[in-house]
Amino acid sequence: MKIQMGWKSDVVALVPIALFSVIASVSALIKFNKFPEQMEVILQSQMLLTHTLNNARNEKEMSPQLHKEYNDALEKLEISIYPDVSRKYLKISHNNLISIVKQEVKFFDLLRKARNGEPISSNNSLSSNESIIITEHDEL
Repeated sequence: MKIQMGWKSDVVALVPIALFSVIASVSALIKFNKFPEQMEVILQSQMLLTHTLNNARNEKEMSPQLHKEYNDALEKLEISIYPDVSRKYLKISHNNLISIVKQEVKFFDLLRKARNGEPISSNNSLSSNESIIITEHDEL
């Protein structure tokens, strides 16, 4: 006894061809946009930067060779991502740096007041809700 699905129409015969065409189109798009190569470059630059930062953590002062390695790693990282993505994260980084500097100014001001014996009010103290906030804005 033979079991048959009963799919004998011309449309059903075209399904494998349509499926193959979609798969081939997606594969061609991935190859055209060089996604695997871009991913490899990003991973290599990330590994290079991580290696350089580990070397920098183990050094007491910045040597010319370490400075060159650091600049090379940053250059490799900068060319591995698109300029709009780089701009977005650079802006986030600048905002965080500004926040750090503001917290340092407050800290040293409070430290100066404490050393001089001046009263420190609760609204002058560093609070946890004023900590550094890493945010991502779409309009960066």
